[in-house]
Amino acid sequence: MAAIAAFESTPCTDLAHQTFLARIGEIFALSLDPQETLTRIADAAVEWIADFVEIDLLEDGTLRRFKLAHADPADAEITRDLEDLPRDRKPDVAHVALATKQTQVLEVVTEANLLDITDDELRPRAMAMRPKSIMWVPLIAHDEVIGVMVFVSRRPGRHYDASHVKAAEEVARRAAVALDNARLYKVASDAVEARDEILGVVAHDLRNPLATIQMAAEMVLEQRGEPAVCVENAMQIILRSSDRANRLIEDLLELRRVQLGQLSVRPEIVEPERLIRELLTSQSLLLATARLELRCELPASLPALWADRDRVTQVFENLFANALKFTPGGGTITFGARADGDEVLFRVSDTGPGMPQEEVARLFERFWQSHDADRRGLGLGLAIAKQVVEAHGGRIWADSQLGRGTTFSFTVPVARGNRR
Repeated sequence: MAAIAAFESTPCTDLAHQTFLARIGEIFALSLDPQETLTRIADAAVEWIADFVEIDLLEDGTLRRFKLAHADPADAEITRDLEDLPRDRKPDVAHVALATKQTQVLEVVTEANLLDITDDELRPRAMAMRPKSIMWVPLIAHDEVIGVMVFVSRRPGRHYDASHVKAAEEVARRAAVALDNARLYKVASDAVEARDEILGVVAHDLRNPLATIQMAAEMVLEQRGEPAVCVENAMQIILRSSDRANRLIEDLLELRRVQLGQLSVRPEIVEPERLIRELLTSQSLLLATARLELRCELPASLPALWADRDRVTQVFENLFANALKFTPGGGTITFGARADGDEVLFRVSDTGPGMPQEEVARLFERFWQSHDADRRGLGLGLAIAKQVVEAHGGRIWADSQLGRGTTFSFTVPVARGNRR
């Protein structure tokens, strides 16, 4: 076996190394992006301390190659050849550095050494590099090993000693800190994004019940002197819409669950006829205002659902809102439902412009909107609908043709006593 030493580093006094470390310090101040930072580090290392540098990071316990760099442009082919070689091979010296948390140094490399430390795939590539000295330096952040840097010298007069180890370990330490800072920055950024997304979800879904409340209230004012039953119907619409608005506000308080994609549902037995009647009553005001015709294709009866009434209403409202948004005045929105085994299949169709298949594939992505769409809303409604439907154990999909409109379909499970 090759004589590989675990070095105890000593203070680095070499002026070139001090200059190199100063350069590394400047690099870390330039960016929080790990890819950019480590690329700059590797490029700087091959200018000062190595002819080849490899940076490998641990992902789920496996070393993955992150960056390769070379000093001599003539060595580009060797680097490309190494990039094509999978990093996840049998344990090697890099794994020893990871396990021991100590730098491993092969001060003088011989052909016999290379035979010992390489496998059949790596060996010809290593021979082409003609290494004279190699260091494997672990990347450690908060006492946790997160990767390894490999420094290769091919210059006959440069064999790695304690001073080189000191410089390399300082680079590795700073690189590990940079990676950890980037991770923390991403966590913070994700938290801010999740907060903004939740605010967008609530704002988007509050718009529908609030619009209904406003229209129903205007109808009450216009119906002064009309029979009490007309006013009572309008007030019932206002109350139902207010309840749904309150439920959406409660979602904001469920911040953690929504962040984890675990929007809660509280299923119960739901009579679909009543659910549909309430839905169509509330949507009729919006449809009339938009000068759209509503058509219903419903059977005489449907089996009871096992569903969260408010959440399913939320899905309906999002699909109707989408249809309203894209259907021009004078168009038609069709609402249909039918029993389908242990599920009820609902659909909402419009006579809007439709869309190409490549856009249909992206409809349920958060924040995505068609290039041809007006920009009302944040592109969250369909993503919300998908999350709610899947939380029920159902499915949701869309079919669309340019110039023919779009149909959204989704399923909701029937109550157990109604299953076939």
